[in-house]
Amino acid sequence: MTRRKLSTKPAAQRRGISLLEVVVAAALVGAVLVGSMAALGNSVRSRLAAAEQAAGPLLADSLLAEIMEQLYNDPQGVADYLGRGGSESASERSAWNDVDDYTGWSATPPQTKAGAELTQYDGWTRAVTVRYADPFDHDQLNSDNGLKKIVVTVTAPDGAVTTRIAYRSAWGALEQAPAADSTVVTRIDLSLDLDAYEAATTSTPLLNHVRDPNE
Repeated sequence: MTRRKLSTKPAAQRRGISLLEVVVAAALVGAVLVGSMAALGNSVRSRLAAAEQAAGPLLADSLLAEIMEQLYNDPQGVADYLGRGGSESASERSAWNDVDDYTGWSATPPQTKAGAELTQYDGWTRAVTVRYADPFDHDQLNSDNGLKKIVVTVTAPDGAVTTRIAYRSAWGALEQAPAADSTVVTRIDLSLDLDAYEAATTSTPLLNHVRDPNE
């Protein structure tokens, strides 16, 4: 059974919705929607900016950690110049074995040590320079005095630059031969992969010989 209350007022006295009210309501709804879309846009831009600000240091730190685990000099013999030897590839970082093999290297987009492109960083560039440095005041030198200055530069698609600097000594802990042959850990890599976001990867070098727990 359906019940309906009937009004005793004449039809002319019953109130309806005027065209003006409809227009005002539509304008209010539109204003709210515009404000919401603007807030959403600002939120997305803020998240993208934060992700880009984090990407530069992550890319720089991971490459610097890779370089810092290498030897001060080529194990095949001490060279009197900075750079790769004649038999060393200019692009295959996996075969490089001392810090100044990296000088002059750059890649867009960045690459892993094995040479795979990090496609999520399209438009980014990583570059490395290695120079001799004075052990006392860190000024650049033209000859080897036992210290090398390593500079990693990361350039974002918008031109923002992140720079990381490290120094490698000929007398550092990693240059000292162990008492017995052993396998040591020289770097720790960390990758964070969330479902809705691109994976973030970083690395850190270890400053002394840490015995491999799996050995």
